[in-house]
Amino acid sequence: MKRVSSKLILIMILFIFAINTVGVRAAVKNKNADLRFGVLSDVHIMDQDKKQDDKFKNALSMLKDFTKDDMDALLVAGDLTDSGGKLSYEKFNNIYESILGKKVEKVFAMGNHEYYTGLSPIESQKRFTQETGQKLNDRKVIKGYNFITVSTENAALEGAFGNNTKQWLLEQLEECNRENSQKPIFVIVHQPVKDTIYGSDRDCTDELKPILSKYPQVICFAGHSHYSLYDERCIDQKDFTSVATGGLKRVDFEESMINRSEFKNKEISQGLFVEVNEKRVTITRIDFLNKKVMSNKWIIDEPCNKKNFKYTYARKLIRTCPKFKDDGQCRADIKNDNSVEVTFSRAYHDDFVYSYKITLIDKDKNNMENEFMFINDFFSGSSPDNYKIKLSNLNKGVNYKVKIKAVESFGNESSNELQCDFKI
Repeated sequence: MKRVSSKLILIMILFIFAINTVGVRAAVKNKNADLRFGVLSDVHIMDQDKKQDDKFKNALSMLKDFTKDDMDALLVAGDLTDSGGKLSYEKFNNIYESILGKKVEKVFAMGNHEYYTGLSPIESQKRFTQETGQKLNDRKVIKGYNFITVSTENAALEGAFGNNTKQWLLEQLEECNRENSQKPIFVIVHQPVKDTIYGSDRDCTDELKPILSKYPQVICFAGHSHYSLYDERCIDQKDFTSVATGGLKRVDFEESMINRSEFKNKEISQGLFVEVNEKRVTITRIDFLNKKVMSNKWIIDEPCNKKNFKYTYARKLIRTCPKFKDDGQCRADIKNDNSVEVTFSRAYHDDFVYSYKITLIDKDKNNMENEFMFINDFFSGSSPDNYKIKLSNLNKGVNYKVKIKAVESFGNESSNELQCDFKI
């Protein structure tokens, strides 16, 4: 009996190990898909620094492993390089071909960093086409599905798309629509369309929205923002579907966050794997840095039918509010420089807590003196039990109160709050 139990224990250990090592692969692979492709952006290969080389290698290797070497295309939504140097392009190409070979179709758009060459925009474009073998604007048909790349025309952060480019895009979309109005059309551009996905509130484009909005079957992939794919707002459906592509360099988020400088240069490496059937598109988010698949898949049924759009901002209405535990703590430690260090317990949410709203109140005057938004490090895939924030330039002799509320990504605030009083 003991011998049998030992065998069972050994089998269980081996089973758990197998889940941890290949379970992600099984979660991604769909044997019935007509088309499979990876999506990356903001690779930022540099002439000298090798850090991004390693992250690119890791991302491609994981995509190849997850798909059991069965991937039809790789989309890169701009910023292949950090400054458009010839050596950077050479390194990018060598890494790509050493891992994916020549059978995986390349679908690359040009980003604003490809223009940081010191050359004119025209010369930078020539370098991009020569070094990658890709056209600036192109339409490719892969296994019967249309892919349209639209490249920005200069280094402007918000992107630049002239009349010729917009007219060309309109013509391509109309032709795809005439051929088959029920199939998804995949559009790849570096800058997101303004006010669509998470991170599209700044340095984005309004130029393409009137065109893309005519075709609900468009699924537009965009990078540029470096915002984390852990956030559900990275997919958005209004008149068409917009999808963020994460990035392989550093994380970023709103400038309004008081601790942005602390977190904005932290490393991330994230991307997408997409499987397509005739009337369904399934998108899997992958955290390459932590070697795991992110939460739920995004499933788009009948992309051409706006009545089926479920990834709208109305999701906010059905999301729960964050909550602090009943034993959550908030403590103020007074410093010698008219400042205070506030330590507070984390809150919890069935997705994640996006940020904390910190309100400073002058109790003597009974008015709000200041309010701060404090970003949570959700992008790392985990959160600490406690946070600290320093409040400076406070007035001596004043009775203060600090109130802290938790906020989830769509803006729903916690029903309870933490608070503490102090006097400098």
